[in-house]
Amino acid sequence: MARTLIWMLGVSRSDPHGFIDIPKTAPKYVLRSNEVGKLAWWNLVERHPDKQHGGLWRMTQLGADFAMGSTALPARVVLYNNQCEGFEGDQITVSEALGSKFDYEELMRVR
Repeated sequence: MARTLIWMLGVSRSDPHGFIDIPKTAPKYVLRSNEVGKLAWWNLVERHPDKQHGGLWRMTQLGADFAMGSTALPARVVLYNNQCEGFEGDQITVSEALGSKFDYEELMRVR
């Protein structure tokens, strides 16, 4: 999910208030993970209001802050009956969310 958010940050830099058509523009790793909607539980992205079942999403300011590494978020969201009941776990940064497999600095240089 963190990698998807970083990709969205790169795309949204050209139009920060615009919505991204995920099915038409996302790379394969984003499409395969199919986790864009999960980012909404943390208020990192929002779906286009007129396309509730479409693939138009945009990053929120909190999402941009997290992707840039300037804020931390709870590691896990607690869901019950498809409703957010709260958060748990330590506060983590985007680098920690990426884990040791990814180099955050390298990802951000590519953008």
